[in-house]
Amino acid sequence: MTSPDRRRLPLLVLALLLLAPGLARAQDAADVFDDEPAATAEPEKKDAPKAEPEKDAPEAEPEKKDADKPAEPEKKDAGADPSVSDRDTIEFTQENVAAQMTELEERMFRLSEALSSLEPENASRLKLALKFSREELILQQMRESRKLLKEAQLARAETEVREMLAKLEHLRRLLLAEDLDFQMKLARLRQMRETLSRLERIVREEKRELAWSRGAEEAKAAKDDFEKHEKDQARNREAADALASASSRLGAQGVALQKDLIRASAAMGEAEGQLNKEAADPAAVKQDEALKHLVKGHDGLSKAAEALLTELRSELQSRILAELHEMHEIQVSIRETTEAQAPRVAQKSRAATLIVAGLAPREAELAERVDHLRALTEETEFGVALPTSLRVIAREMTRAAELLKAGDPSEPTVTLERRIEEDLLALAEAMRRLPSSTPPKPGTPLPKDPRERERELNRLIAELKMIRLLQSRVNDDTVKVDEGRPDETVIPPDLLRDIEGLESSQDEIHDALSKLSQRYEGGPADEPEPDPAPEANESDEPVNPTKG
Repeated sequence: MTSPDRRRLPLLVLALLLLAPGLARAQDAADVFDDEPAATAEPEKKDAPKAEPEKDAPEAEPEKKDADKPAEPEKKDAGADPSVSDRDTIEFTQENVAAQMTELEERMFRLSEALSSLEPENASRLKLALKFSREELILQQMRESRKLLKEAQLARAETEVREMLAKLEHLRRLLLAEDLDFQMKLARLRQMRETLSRLERIVREEKRELAWSRGAEEAKAAKDDFEKHEKDQARNREAADALASASSRLGAQGVALQKDLIRASAAMGEAEGQLNKEAADPAAVKQDEALKHLVKGHDGLSKAAEALLTELRSELQSRILAELHEMHEIQVSIRETTEAQAPRVAQKSRAATLIVAGLAPREAELAERVDHLRALTEETEFGVALPTSLRVIAREMTRAAELLKAGDPSEPTVTLERRIEEDLLALAEAMRRLPSSTPPKPGTPLPKDPRERERELNRLIAELKMIRLLQSRVNDDTVKVDEGRPDETVIPPDLLRDIEGLESSQDEIHDALSKLSQRYEGGPADEPEPDPAPEANESDEPVNPTKG
């Protein structure tokens, strides 16, 4: 075994442990991480007497007598006992799985600590996986599903189990991901967005406090009002202190934010003292100072998040282009096999039908890959029409997989497969023109710089190409559905389902085009929502909405 393979072995075993068909037997696979090796088999082997030559046959009598004894009844598992219901068996299995998950989290933590100095990349991978597991509350969800099973709430339990399987699949991909650097950057982006969201709430509250203090003297506020706002100011200061402590996890980007939050907290503390003295104007001065520090920290972190977002989009664009071409090659292979087996299937060949049905998992895997890319484009806010385009292609692949699973290599199936091939290439062609930078704010005119102007025009062209591709496919499907419409007044359920699907697709295209129109033309939808707090004054520095 080569050195890289040896390094990946612990992660591979962990990943297999997550999604092994028998999760209840996962402990056997996890034994590779046991702190103490098994010490039972070797000593027995060492102390065992040497085999002697076979002697007279009578010496074998005791063995024969033992053989004549009635065999002891085998131990039965819970499911084999007629007194144990299926619900009890499933509940026990779920409890066992939860125990395995607890053990897995503990072992991931211990292994990450052990590998921190020898293999920092794998240690980071394990820590990232453990963080995901705990943030998504996988273990708690397992316990909740066990409770639902015990209470015979099977519908809710099934939903919980489906969600857990999706999370475990993501955890498996995370442990085996080759693009660990991309995953780490994505996790950092999520942290930045969470921090920005908390910071914006603090800014809004500080604006509200500042507005009240500036009007308190004129309104001749009562002592109770001062006490109330002093407590509100204290809560906001505590929130700023907590965020300052949490911002340390952002690394270099969090250092500057921490400094601004500490200064803002100090100003807030002085404002509390002035409010305690019922001195509104001095309190307003300190609140304005705190607000400036908060806005400065927000702007700095927003720029860092935007830079990281652009970097992620650039990497994602290269990845999507490579995957689209790879998936196109696989799709061509699936289509060629479908066409080759179609005549034999028409002659009722069972072997050919099995070959066609065997293509369904490959097609379904392509649909999962496309859907995973779509989720990444949505998280990185990459393009307006790109997520919708990927969703439509994934839907086409899912439909093709259903037809192949049914052993149907007819002309409609082949036509659908050819369309998927064309859509993959067309989407790759449009994506090459899509810049990775964040688009301008809605209503902003095109830049005067020729290079920036060309970049924005390329963005618009790429988006319009994707929308045109989507609309063309919806139009083709509409014509096809209309041709199959019967003359009867009552629409069959299958046809009604197809029409509803077309309506949903058309709505998605309309939404994408509306967003694009608002970006380049502006409109009522682009106007910012009014701040729930009253405006402090015209000189207050506004907080830009978070794009990263």
